Amino acid sequence: MVELKNVAKRFKDFVAAENINISVESGEFLTLLGPSGCGKTTTLRMIAGFEQPTEGEVWVNGQMVNHVEPYKRDVNTVFQSYALFPHMSVFNNIAYGLRMKKVPKSEIKERVEKILKLVQLEKFSSRKPHQLSGGQKQRVAIARALVNNPKVLLLDEPLGALDLKLRKQMQVELKHLQQELQITFVYVTHDQEEALTMSDRIIIMNDGMIEQIGSPTEIYERPKTRFIADFIGETNLFEGAVTRMDDQFVYVNCASQEIKVHREFTSDLSDQVSIAVRPEKMKILPAPDEELTAIRGILREKIYVGSVTKLIFEFPNGQHVTVNETEGHRGMSKIGDQLYIGWHPKDSVILRA
Repeated sequence: MVELKNVAKRFKDFVAAENINISVESGEFLTLLGPSGCGKTTTLRMIAGFEQPTEGEVWVNGQMVNHVEPYKRDVNTVFQSYALFPHMSVFNNIAYGLRMKKVPKSEIKERVEKILKLVQLEKFSSRKPHQLSGGQKQRVAIARALVNNPKVLLLDEPLGALDLKLRKQMQVELKHLQQELQITFVYVTHDQEEALTMSDRIIIMNDGMIEQIGSPTEIYERPKTRFIADFIGETNLFEGAVTRMDDQFVYVNCASQEIKVHREFTSDLSDQVSIAVRPEKMKILPAPDEELTAIRGILREKIYVGSVTKLIFEFPNGQHVTVNETEGHRGMSKIGDQLYIGWHPKDSVILRA
């Protein structure tokens, strides 16, 4: 439905996007994820037609659209700022685009009422934007885009202005809406949890380039670069040198001892590598276990964050690691305790340094 082929965007000496190759399937929920300034919004704007690529081709629904005006493309865009007309009712805000296209009045009424029901705003059709909550305004902005029956809906951080609880609620509603309508969504966010919650696939961007494309599970469980491992969620990173390999494991000298990682999770290794282990994959051991990697550390800090308690351990080489302690194990250790921290080789990922 959307394809970017070798796309680049440069502003004088600044490279906003470079060598972008993306294929978005029909009905897919694809998210562009990355820190501020990574090029994700620029990429979205090139699909929408608000920016022209310096190089490469942009295709939408089988048509190359590099020189096609934004309003002539089969796409609609929803921004973080709702951009609603303050003097118009909810109904008229949603109907505005259809009126500009000279759609018959009877069809406008039918389509707007249908979309109002879909976004659960049929009781608010006569209200003005100032009479709505933030979540309701965002629904109006989404409805206004959807009523035009776009092939692709582009969303640029549409939930960024909402508070945490409402944002989580809207994430679920937006995903259900996309599944019901089977419209292709291309979504931009810097919120990792939002991307993991909503997406069929995620594209991680950094410094104007794509670092990895994959499902939420692949991105979280098997990051391909150190940047991704560090950016997505929380992780413990170890630096070291590969000492040997056998048919099953790669052995790395780091954290003052040899750590083994399953070979099936390795690729293109150099001598110097990083190992990533998520805090929830680590556990406290009463003694070393032959099946696990186990390193002795001193408990330096305990941080209560509700569902888990984060335990901060210091290893003999001075490195600090975080272990998530769950409900059933809380209170079993105290500051200053010397304990073994263990994890299974399959729960670690080896990365090029």
